[in-house]
Amino acid sequence: MIAAGLALIGAPVALVAAAAWALDGYGRRPTPTGRYDAVVVAGCRVYADGRPSAALVRRVRFAADLVAAGAAPRLLLTGGQTGGPWSEAEAARRLCTDYGVTAEVLLEDRSRSTWENAAHAALLLPPDAAILVVTCHYHRWRCERMFRRHFRRVASAGPLAPAAERPRLAVRELASVVLSAALDLQMRIARR
Repeated sequence: MIAAGLALIGAPVALVAAAAWALDGYGRRPTPTGRYDAVVVAGCRVYADGRPSAALVRRVRFAADLVAAGAAPRLLLTGGQTGGPWSEAEAARRLCTDYGVTAEVLLEDRSRSTWENAAHAALLLPPDAAILVVTCHYHRWRCERMFRRHFRRVASAGPLAPAAERPRLAVRELASVVLSAALDLQMRIARR
């Protein structure tokens, strides 16, 4: 009886752990090489006092390094206002100034989700643009899929989150993947 109960609990836990591990592994892939039309930074939290989250700082620094290395002639920063004085895109632009970014910088400051980051970015870049999306490593898989709905060539890259944060972030991202899949399914059914 106890063994059956443990198996009943253990199987879902093992499944979640394996899926989170797979997302983490996908995000650890090497940064793609090549030239792109734009490096796009996926939006990320900005606090009410205007401070960018540590994750946004990591994303922008990573993207600034890519642009400085010649990955793309422009940088597109995404993310709307989420309670602070600036949008996520504006907070990212301020960081770009700190990092000495000299490339063309575009702002998409209306989106509130990864799906909207992609949809609104598509209004600022041509659909045949080749883009390199920068996000946190655990978010790369879903981010690529969202942006591929709008652009012909999408690759992703991103910095690793601190080791202590990775399990929590991967599980949270797994929940977002499941929610996105459920919403996609619901939309497909509604279209029939």
